[in-house]
Amino acid sequence: MKEQQTSDQAIYDKWWGEFLSLNIEEPGTAYRTNLILKTIKDLDEKDIVDVGCGSGELMRKISKNIHGVSLTGLDVSAVIIERDKRELPEADFFTINLNEASTPDKRFRVVVCSEVIEHVKNWENAVEILADLTEKGGYVIITTQAGKKHKHHRELGHLKHFKKEEIEDLFRKKGMIIVKSDYSGWPFMNLKNYLVSIFYKSIESSLFRSKKQSTLNKISFRIFGFLYAISSKKHGPQIFILAKK
Repeated sequence: MKEQQTSDQAIYDKWWGEFLSLNIEEPGTAYRTNLILKTIKDLDEKDIVDVGCGSGELMRKISKNIHGVSLTGLDVSAVIIERDKRELPEADFFTINLNEASTPDKRFRVVVCSEVIEHVKNWENAVEILADLTEKGGYVIITTQAGKKHKHHRELGHLKHFKKEEIEDLFRKKGMIIVKSDYSGWPFMNLKNYLVSIFYKSIESSLFRSKKQSTLNKISFRIFGFLYAISSKKHGPQIFILAKK
């Protein structure tokens, strides 16, 4: 297990070194953050853990918009966790490896896991950990990807794209109730995926591994951010699931 943990940490220490700028600025990040933030506000819960918190963009938005919230961030990358501790000192941060069996010491009212399980080899174990982290009566919010796995998805470390029923079934086996389960993002998320695939070779270095996004990239992100906001809430490659324990 220790060897596996070291390997996974090294992979994602490197991942964040390469893709930090893209992850922060890509319009899908803001789209999912807004969905999750609205859900947490509707639930009126204050005790929240972000599993696979990455660069902490979601946690910053929650901290800014929900008064009196208690935040914890978990990620496999020790490098990104140390960065997050500096950027968001009011929150608690710890490392976790979702590929490994784990019995968490603490439970939370809301467990968020956004755009993580598609990267995890043992994704079933990851979903079970999310359920185990949830306090009785609490909630899990999970987002991930459905549909075709394009070249840029593989480059970003996507191992699997899902049918939402696969995740729902695992939650039910853990005794959880599915409160909401949707696909969304059609047709504009699909369009973006095909455009990136078509122009992948010409944009790989300027988009994916750039330390700072260009003005042109930022304009494109703004346009797609608007298009994502008006996209379908019932069809598309974005999965959103809310489950209750």
